[in-house]
Parts: sequence; C-alpha cells; structure tokens
Amino acid sequence: MTGIIDLALYDLWRCETKHGHRLWGPLKTPEVLEGRPAGAKDAAIQGLPNEVLRMIFKLVERPVDKLGLAMTCRQLFRVASDFDVSIPSAAKHRDDGGDCPGMLRVLHRVRPVDARKRVNSSWALCCDCYSHRPRKKAYWLTKGKKYQVHVTSGCGVQELYGKIVKDWCLRGSSSYQCPECWCKEHLDQYGHPKDCEMCG
Repeated sequence: MTGIIDLALYDLWRCETKHGHRLWGPLKTPEVLEGRPAGAKDAAIQGLPNEVLRMIFKLVERPVDKLGLAMTCRQLFRVASDFDVSIPSAAKHRDDGGDCPGMLRVLHRVRPVDARKRVNSSWALCCDCYSHRPRKKAYWLTKGKKYQVHVTSGCGVQELYGKIVKDWCLRGSSSYQCPECWCKEHLDQYGHPKDCEMCG
C-alpha cells in the first residue's frame, strides 16, 4: 500500500480486526454534543444538508470507516445515529484487559469538558482502565487508603505510590497509568511488605 497512513484509523482498524464485535458496541450520541465548544469553528462539510450526509454514510461499508466518518465532526456524529455504526467499548475492553491503541484513540477524542465546554485538563486518560481519572492529589491519597497504602509512612510501596500520585497529578505529566491501576498491579505482583506495620 502506498500513500500516507492515518495512524488513528489504522489503530481502530487493528482493534476492529482483533476484537471485532466482541469488544465493540453501538455508537450512541452523548448529550455533550448538544452544545457547542468554546472557540469551535465550522467545518466545510457542516454546510451540507443532513440528507446529503446520510447519502455519504450509505456509501461507506467497513465499520471502522463509518466510525472514522462519524468522528469527523459533531454533525456527522449525530447523523451516524441513524446508521448501524459501532465503536470500541471501554467497559468491554476494560474487562478483557490489555493495551489497545484503538480504544485509546477513541477516548482521546472524547474527553471531559468544563462548564464552558473546553477540554478539562484536570482529568487524564489511563491506558489500563480506559477511564478519564482526576488529577487531584487529595482524591488519590484517599483512594490509596482503600489498598492500605498511606503515603505519609516510610514504607517502600507507599513511597512509590506517593511518587506515582505526584507524577499523575502534574498537568503536563507523561504518565499513562493512573495511581489506582499502578497500585493494583504492584500489589498483585509483590504484595504488601510483610514486615511493615503500616501495610498490615
């Protein structure tokens, strides 16, 4: 194949090929699309009547191409609800486990917004649980106690958890695994130190 490859569509195609209908579900138009994001600009295709957009959809056959077309703009996303369009399911991928670039591509496009409908940078995407998780340190210190991880003590696992929380909560952080997923993975693999009173 020659030409430029769209990496986003390629990842979605790989997800569709590997997971098929098992981890995909019907596309539903979320309520967030009813508004208009701050500073949004109209795409040229949005000037076309819905009837024309429906004709375009009818020409598309592959599920991944339908999804790619639906994610082009908000108007096409709404029109897509009239067709049999499927999308990777975060819940199904979460239960199945494993890193899926296609699922992450979708979640990167559908991000939490604030009251002004701008992308809310106080949330970040976790590559393990396929969820947008908060960056608030207080939230994670409370969440850590659920796993008997108290960041204020000098235990090795707790110090590591504290560093993970600190890195995750930075706005420009490159961390892709939320502190809870890190904690579960670490404790499943190593457990709590047997000689640590705080962990027991």
